[in-house]
Amino acid sequence: MSNQFETLREQASALADAMEVVSPECRTLGLGAAFRRPPPGGVPSRALVASMRQGLDDLLTSAGLLSGAQLRRLASELRTRHGIELDSLQQRRLRRIATIRERGRITSDTQCYLVRSRLDEISGLDTHLTECEALQRLADGYEFRHAKS
Repeated sequence: MSNQFETLREQASALADAMEVVSPECRTLGLGAAFRRPPPGGVPSRALVASMRQGLDDLLTSAGLLSGAQLRRLASELRTRHGIELDSLQQRRLRRIATIRERGRITSDTQCYLVRSRLDEISGLDTHLTECEALQRLADGYEFRHAKS
């Protein structure tokens, strides 16, 4: 779990740093420094790993709101300074969503948050209507099961 946490923390802090270079709004937030903080007690808990993954997902969602020029600059900054490919981070996120769809069930709050985040991105886009409907069914099912327990 510690290696997973460190990988997520490295990716999230690198993406946050790159976003701070590209977007003036991000500079004031200081997210890169926030993601670099060591875990309390030195050992990351499962909840902290899930939170770090969620933070990375939020950054990826935010990156999708940038203009084309800003997005290209972000990808270049991330690759040049940190050796990380923005496309690979996005693809990993989309693979996790595809895995949830294939399984046909959301099994955690983190997965529900990921699905809801994707829904926010694609809602209203005709090209993603089928995906949107499938994800909405999954989210509704999870929330229904969660409300019953």
